[in-house]
Amino acid sequence: MRFEDYKLGEISTFKYGKMPKKDRIKVKGYPIYTGYKVSGYYDEYMYETEQLIVVARGVGGTGDVKLAPEKSYITNLSIIVELDKKKADKTYMMYYLNSLKLRYLDTGSAQSQITIKDLTNLKVRIPCLKEQKKVAQTLNKLFEKIELNNSIIANLEELAQTLFKHWFVDFEFPNEEGKPYKSSGGKMVESELGMIPEGWDVKTLKDLIEIIDNRGKTPPLVNYSEYPIIDVKALSGDSRVINYGMCTKYVNKNTYDNWFRKGHPQRYDILFSTVGSIASMKMFFEGNFGTIAQNVVALRSIAINPFYLYQYLIYQQEEIKQLNIGSVQPSIKVTHFIKKKILVPNKELYNKFNNTISILSLYINSINKENVKLMNVRDTLLPKLLSGEIELPDDMEVTDDVPIS
Repeated sequence: MRFEDYKLGEISTFKYGKMPKKDRIKVKGYPIYTGYKVSGYYDEYMYETEQLIVVARGVGGTGDVKLAPEKSYITNLSIIVELDKKKADKTYMMYYLNSLKLRYLDTGSAQSQITIKDLTNLKVRIPCLKEQKKVAQTLNKLFEKIELNNSIIANLEELAQTLFKHWFVDFEFPNEEGKPYKSSGGKMVESELGMIPEGWDVKTLKDLIEIIDNRGKTPPLVNYSEYPIIDVKALSGDSRVINYGMCTKYVNKNTYDNWFRKGHPQRYDILFSTVGSIASMKMFFEGNFGTIAQNVVALRSIAINPFYLYQYLIYQQEEIKQLNIGSVQPSIKVTHFIKKKILVPNKELYNKFNNTISILSLYINSINKENVKLMNVRDTLLPKLLSGEIELPDDMEVTDDVPIS
């Protein structure tokens, strides 16, 4: 595969996004895109199609290269890169420029910043346009499958929470006749949590679980091993599945076997963050690995089903965050948290819900495993395709523009 060398300014023009006027920001309309997220909606847009952008300033994402949504208003946190369409494909260039890790161009002192001048002089090495499109389409297929799986997971998480709320907050679970309990006149009784259906109970969290708590001293660390420490960052995201991609600390086998006084997470334990992004939660599924130390504890269900408890705590997440006692950094005391009252429904409904949510949870975990495999394939292929180490067939059909989603 033949490559050509350019300065990015030889195949592109650049412009900064614009700051939207506050009085024109709407609840609905065209998305205002910062390069980090959609921050609101506007009454006009800049471009009909997706635009290649470089995040030029801000916290945490300077140098990231993305495609801004079609018909969006791009803010001045980003630089819009308008490519010469005869020489460069914007989807390929997104992958390629991200592989260069442009954060090194940051010239800001008090605040991270990349300028148009920095990008103009950036040296790039790219193949012909047809090869770019072939590579972009191949990578897109992987990204599209990953995004589809993420969308399925998000829908399943929403379904689980909707069912929980309908049955255990609104009390509209099906009665003996299959009708909504509360609105059909089901008997309600007084409790510590207010009016609840007859036959239900209220218990204290500490009486339902065991706490696995290895907090205290930091264990001796190694650069990498098969024993990651699952910290607060690994509990990020909206899914119930641990985000192992965020694990950055590891211990060796000897430390794993002997250092952790309370042991390690087991199947269906709920991992709970106590410092920083407090009340973040994940489930520890069969096949998961690693351990916990600072700022994360495991809740091991003893007298309650873990799937019901996870859903209950996720629904109560914002309320749990009110237990924060930190002044500089958010923090929750476990001794305060385990005093929380938990609503326990009657056995028949309890079992019915748990059967449904356990199947749903295992399916979410299965989809996530597939995504991990796809991401490993993507990360292996990406540098080889961009460098030309792997060449795609000459007879592969290409289209002019292939969006990544």
